Amino acid sequence: LGYRILLSPDIPVEKINKGIQFIAQEPIEDYILVLGDASTLGNCKTGFIFTGKKIYFANDKNNQQSISLDAVLKATYIKQKSHSGKTFELGDRIEVVLRNNSIIVLEGCLVGFNCVAMEELLNGISDLVDSGVPLNSSLQNVSVSELEDDIKLLYMKVLCNYAYIGDQYIDQSEYTAIQSIVVRIALGAGSRTELRYYMEDISNKEKTGVILYQIKNNLEFGSYNILKYSLMQDVLYLHNLTYPDQTWMEDGFIGSLLNYFQLKPNQLDLMEYAIDLNKQMTSNDINLQSLQVKEKEMAKSALFLHIPLMTLYCSGSVYSIDTYRKIFNGKNKAQIAIDKQRELMLQTVIKNTQETVNCLVADMNSVSEKLLEEIKKGNLINQKVEKLSALLARLTKGAQESICKNDSVEIQTLYKKIPANLDVSKLERLCNKQQYSVQYRYILSKYSDGKDCTERHIISGLKQSDLIKLYDAFEEIGYFDHHIKIQRIKDED
Repeated sequence: LGYRILLSPDIPVEKINKGIQFIAQEPIEDYILVLGDASTLGNCKTGFIFTGKKIYFANDKNNQQSISLDAVLKATYIKQKSHSGKTFELGDRIEVVLRNNSIIVLEGCLVGFNCVAMEELLNGISDLVDSGVPLNSSLQNVSVSELEDDIKLLYMKVLCNYAYIGDQYIDQSEYTAIQSIVVRIALGAGSRTELRYYMEDISNKEKTGVILYQIKNNLEFGSYNILKYSLMQDVLYLHNLTYPDQTWMEDGFIGSLLNYFQLKPNQLDLMEYAIDLNKQMTSNDINLQSLQVKEKEMAKSALFLHIPLMTLYCSGSVYSIDTYRKIFNGKNKAQIAIDKQRELMLQTVIKNTQETVNCLVADMNSVSEKLLEEIKKGNLINQKVEKLSALLARLTKGAQESICKNDSVEIQTLYKKIPANLDVSKLERLCNKQQYSVQYRYILSKYSDGKDCTERHIISGLKQSDLIKLYDAFEEIGYFDHHIKIQRIKDED
């Protein structure tokens, strides 16, 4: 219908509220699927709304109507003037003939939209009604984490199948990445046990085509539409992890998924771009202002390519589009506010990684028990023992790598909390009491000399234990309380 169309689940709440207020002018209990804002100022004074059962439209601010979609018999696009374009021009209209032979006219609500496409859409809906298809709307803002556990398990099995390709087993990096996704989608304990068995050996593997068929036939359209984009992006994430020097176009598994889900190559390119942005978000030296520009460009591309934004902030991360927008919302958001939101995001990464380690430890315990059972049977050397031993080694290494990752993020978080530049005179004022002499000396020891003796810069490469001790020292002398008071005074000024 045109670039001005807003599709579920990416319709901003404020747009929905304005659409209900000005276009519908009545409560809408059904789920809003499409919003077309035809107003010049973007205030929804004119335009249309589609639900699964009705179309609401406002030709102008005093002309609001609604049509039950099952009442539509035929729609005809009538050009008032001779022009070759499809987009609405002054004088154009679409006449909608209802099944009771009354006629409804769409005019001003079509400004900026493709009238030929609207005519085809309404006639297509009429054909569906004639063929007995029931009208309803399915939820399209349900993330994978909100789906039933049996669907989540099938989702994870597809990712395991991809990890099995090549070396016929799931290595420590893949295993850890898969467990991180398990935590992100909140897979239940019972399903985690079943998935653990599935990941132990390739002999447990089921056919990918069968799994995808089960997913498709057990989900309504809206939820399936979200899942397919999320699943594709998670596979891309594993691809980049396992085959960093290979493009996704060289990957047969990804090509098969692309065709099965009826996606387009440029959609996958954007998903891969989003994965890279996710990686940059946790980089210590990233320029957040430049990242904000990239995010806005990506969001525009997502709308143009009809990729639900909620699926673009999953793979390789533990935060959602909502978290990302909290960091960057506002044209000129202060750097201190951005840093604070990013600190909260890093805390979420730490929590996810810790839960991932817990999952790995649970898997290690399970594999160890099976290994002990085989040893008790006297099976010291057989294929099963060898496989279990190799899996246990991979899990141990994966847990170690996750702990190192967690330590790295915690160090980054601490560096964000501790002042990068130390005002020596302020430190002396806060430590004028004898009781703070130890803290005073310790804080100074972690800062190098600056341009003059009144300012020092924090030493890079400090250990996590040093940073924790340094943070505690600042807290003990009341530095952070003092800093907050100064910031409040500045805000009031």
